[in-house]
Amino acid sequence: MNELSKAAILEAREIRFGHGKGTSREKPLGGPLDLSLRKGELVCLLGPNGAGKSTLLRTLCGFLAPLSGTVQIAGRPISDYTPRDLARIRGVLPTREAPPAGMRVEELVSLGRHPHSHWTGRLTAEDRSAIDNAFAETGSEPFRHRPIGELSDGERQRVALARLLSQEPELTFLDEPAAFLDLPSRIEILGKLSSVARTRNIAILLTTHDLESALRHADRIWLLSHQGQLREGTPEDLVLAGAYQETFTSPSLTFDITQGNFHPRKERGTPIQLSGPDPHRHWTARALERKGWEATQDGGTDKKIEIQKKGESFRWTLHLPGDLPSTHPSIGQCLDVLGRG
Repeated sequence: MNELSKAAILEAREIRFGHGKGTSREKPLGGPLDLSLRKGELVCLLGPNGAGKSTLLRTLCGFLAPLSGTVQIAGRPISDYTPRDLARIRGVLPTREAPPAGMRVEELVSLGRHPHSHWTGRLTAEDRSAIDNAFAETGSEPFRHRPIGELSDGERQRVALARLLSQEPELTFLDEPAAFLDLPSRIEILGKLSSVARTRNIAILLTTHDLESALRHADRIWLLSHQGQLREGTPEDLVLAGAYQETFTSPSLTFDITQGNFHPRKERGTPIQLSGPDPHRHWTARALERKGWEATQDGGTDKKIEIQKKGESFRWTLHLPGDLPSTHPSIGQCLDVLGRG
């Protein structure tokens, strides 16, 4: 066994995953795969819709049996664990929990201690400490005593994460934890999970469609293709290897290897010379591209835009053949004039 295997809290060997094991409706989705998760790391599982990300996640956490192959947690097959013992080491957060709206936040978070509690169900000092730590770590202390039904989507997700952390698992699985959150909350929750993996020394695997946040926060990324095969590596290595554009194929999109995101394939537009400081030049060029222009930095065109700072603000001066130069206070007004030309 190599050092990587020794450090793994989860190991899957030659697993094939899918639905309907052993029935006439058995439907393989992918594999065979060899996978491992190590403590202290955040791994993001990405892939096209329908590739089987949630099915693979459910197979690895023990909710679905693999069609073939083995999955072990802490060196033991999942099937060897009792439900209670498994809950002490493995935590799972589905896409969206639906606790009773009238339940208090503290009641829900306290449920995370159930696998550890005494047969009477009473919370010990150790339980209460774990609950307090979970509230503090997720920033959900301010709404600790509120009913679940009064919380926003972002607050609900923080509480769900607090419930998971109060369980004190060594291995956690989250299915689209940011699916219903706004952009700042999506960025925040992946950053929080990355920090939690390190500070608690736990392994975290989550599915997501948020490529930008995954590139920023994941220690490793698993890319699952429509064919059920998986490529894994550090986010940056996968960028340089061209793995993202190979996994997410689209005739209308291209992957920008410098920016780490997808954007529509662009045809060459009408050239216009654009000069000025960034970030104003960058965003002006983006706006021009959307309107069918192509910003250049050299000559070869009799159309030109100059961006200059005037006091505390910026001005866009437009030079068009046959017209006097016109100066505008915004990109939008500059585009309006170009559209009338």
